[in-house]
Amino acid sequence: MDNFAEIELNKVADWIANIISPPVVALVGLALVALKENSWAGWQAIGMALAIGFCVPMGYLLWSMRAGRVSDFHIFDRSERIRPMLVSVVAIALVCLVLWVSHAPRLVSVLMTINLLITLTLTITTFWWKISGHSATIASFAMLVWILFGGIYALAVLPLVPVVMWARWYRKKHTFWQTLMGSLLGVVWMTSAMRWLNGFW
Repeated sequence: MDNFAEIELNKVADWIANIISPPVVALVGLALVALKENSWAGWQAIGMALAIGFCVPMGYLLWSMRAGRVSDFHIFDRSERIRPMLVSVVAIALVCLVLWVSHAPRLVSVLMTINLLITLTLTITTFWWKISGHSATIASFAMLVWILFGGIYALAVLPLVPVVMWARWYRKKHTFWQTLMGSLLGVVWMTSAMRWLNGFW
């Protein structure tokens, strides 16, 4: 492969990682849940989840970048990931607590709880390994679309999973196994959400 082609592929991989990044996918996911719930209580719950579960971790990450505590937005260095991820866990846990105590719509409560479990799993694993958050997020998003709108719509999103895996692997941000484990993590936890919502648990 010549240098020009490699540079172009690097740009494509970076573009994919930035556009289909966990914060962007999370925002789209919250919007879809709000659209599906379509109630005042649901919009209130989503608003609270956005304000605390999204804005607080994002604010901390941006502050950490400004303070020099993390080197880049996607936090390539595993040792820099712990604090931002712990902030995410605490913020999302607070959201889940308020949702369940206030008897918010079940769909929102269950999906935010699954989001907490995914984030917690990624955080714990980060102490010794670096599972791809990009892969986990897009895989769980594909499952979320399945839960909300059915398998036909999920098939339209599913091709994004290997695309994101390739982008993170090609830029050497993760190994193949780290991207695969991220995708499996997202699928397993969101499948749990599907079973939960359907009354199997």
